[in-house]
Amino acid sequence: MAEQLVVLDSCVMFPMYLRDILLRCARAGCYLPYWSQEILDGATRNLELQGRCQLRKQ
Repeated sequence: MAEQLVVLDSCVMFPMYLRDILLRCARAGCYLPYWSQEILDGATRNLELQGRCQLRKQ
C-alpha cells in the first residue's frame, strides 16, 4: 500500500482523461490521493463555466 499522500488540484481533476489516469494509479496503490472541498468547488466551477454541468439553481 502506498504511503505517499498526493494532492490532486482542480486542474488535474478536470479534464476527465487526466483524472481517470491519476485515480487509476491511486487505486493501483501508487499513492494516496487527497483533495479538499475547496479543490472540488474549483473543479465544479470549471465544469459550470464550460457548460458541462449546472448544479446551482438560477
